[in-house]
Amino acid sequence: MKLVCATSGTRAFALMSKQGVIRNISALAICCAGSSIRKSAARVFRSHSTQTAAAGAPPSRPGESAEGQAPPEVRTVEGPVNLFVFRLETFDPELPLVMRNSHQLPAMTKWFRRHDTGHYMFTPHLTKHSQTIFPYELTDPDSGSGSMGSQSPSSSAPPSHSPYRFPSPSPLRDALTEFRSWLVNHSNERYLPLMALIAALTEPTAEPEEFQQFYAPLGLLARACEFNHRNAALSMKTTRTAGMAPPPPPLFLQRLYIAQSPLDSLPAPLGEDLPTPGLVRNGGRGDIYDSSVWLGLEPTYTPLHRDPNPNLFCQMVGAKQVRLLPPARGEELYARVRRRLGEPGGSSRFRGPEMMGGAERTALEDAVWGEDPDRHPDMRQAVLRPGDSMFIPKGWWHSIRSTGTGLLNASVNWWFR
Repeated sequence: MKLVCATSGTRAFALMSKQGVIRNISALAICCAGSSIRKSAARVFRSHSTQTAAAGAPPSRPGESAEGQAPPEVRTVEGPVNLFVFRLETFDPELPLVMRNSHQLPAMTKWFRRHDTGHYMFTPHLTKHSQTIFPYELTDPDSGSGSMGSQSPSSSAPPSHSPYRFPSPSPLRDALTEFRSWLVNHSNERYLPLMALIAALTEPTAEPEEFQQFYAPLGLLARACEFNHRNAALSMKTTRTAGMAPPPPPLFLQRLYIAQSPLDSLPAPLGEDLPTPGLVRNGGRGDIYDSSVWLGLEPTYTPLHRDPNPNLFCQMVGAKQVRLLPPARGEELYARVRRRLGEPGGSSRFRGPEMMGGAERTALEDAVWGEDPDRHPDMRQAVLRPGDSMFIPKGWWHSIRSTGTGLLNASVNWWFR
């Protein structure tokens, strides 16, 4: 836990002026000014929110539409939010809020570059740290396993070693096999450990597992992005000959995810590219409970769960869909899914590995994203694009996903109080 700011006696907080200048104002001074300031600020905020909602949801893009009738949109504002109004209308009453084009983090331009294939690759600034170790997840929904195998459901951290077991045939295994061949032909001996890792991942077994966690260098994801870009470029160059069948679709690595990697474990130059937003430093008491970076190849997925602290989630590359439920309504939905599985109870306060595979993953995904007739009417949704951020209050249930194919997706978040 990092103490960013704390005061004694009269609490101080920051208020942002129209010019974007932050000035410190005593909470006592606001109270002495009377309720007219609060009412005026609330009117401005509600007017802004209403205008944004009237403009409709952001235009949908391929792969962003949800199955069935989509829930209503989360309350939305444009641009950076006034800190005083944020506390009054969002943080204190514990209501979600989407802020469009609100956070242009340095990492967005310093870490990634987009190519004409639509794929992002890492910049030299980021690849300088290719040997840094990160926690990875790899999901194979076509494994047919439906079980977590030897992975302990009580541990949220990746194991020190992993069996990496996937069956044959599997689209993921095919992509991994081609990826390994490409690495052999386009890499030096520095990448021998990665080749050994991919070889282990492609070994067939009688005990397939659809969800794996392991540690590997950042270079694994960097090379996977290059591989997908290369295949997309080759596909774009392929021409159809008259009378010939169309070429097969390109093979992409997917669902390889650096998930929930703590920011304080990043090399110092990378950590500086993700400065703590003002809403996190000044929106609450100034306590930062935790922070994480999320980098991976679409589609990515986080099942329905709740967090014990408020969350500011910022999108950097690609788009993510979020669906939310208020605390009591989410509890009802989660309990109903557990009863259907014959597993009453269970913890959902963190994103755990037990949620990522098997019957529980399928049931939670159907309940939130499918055409579940029992889906609660209080559910809300949002689509976040680069520069957008979202405040998720403490205890609100949420599921987050991206739905592309092999494209890079990047996000960062802070849990704070």
